[in-house]
Amino acid sequence: MSTGLEQRFPTSEKERERERVVWRKPKQPKMSGATTAAAYLARRAAQKERVRILYRRALKDTLNWAVHRHLFYQDASDLREKFEANKHVEDLDTIDEMIAEGEATHNKWRHLDPYIVLIFRS
Repeated sequence: MSTGLEQRFPTSEKERERERVVWRKPKQPKMSGATTAAAYLARRAAQKERVRILYRRALKDTLNWAVHRHLFYQDASDLREKFEANKHVEDLDTIDEMIAEGEATHNKWRHLDPYIVLIFRS
């Protein structure tokens, strides 16, 4: 009389080897040096664009806080120094963290009532 266990659990060594399931992470495709370099350059280009956008937004928002030009020039110079101080950083993850921190700071201090220049056309 068969208990049915023989069908579920292989008994011989060959059957066990055939039925063995090995759980591993799927293999990542091997990247060539060119692919790795291209990915690095693409990420750096995206980071440079994000920094440029952040700087322009912060500069425009500085004008909202300091309406008079003589105050704006000093604030703009201070903002430029903050960006220039971190220009030497090369680690991609550190740069991403710094960008996220800068965006959070900008969103925190963004002017609630921005100065809008009206242009009248005749």
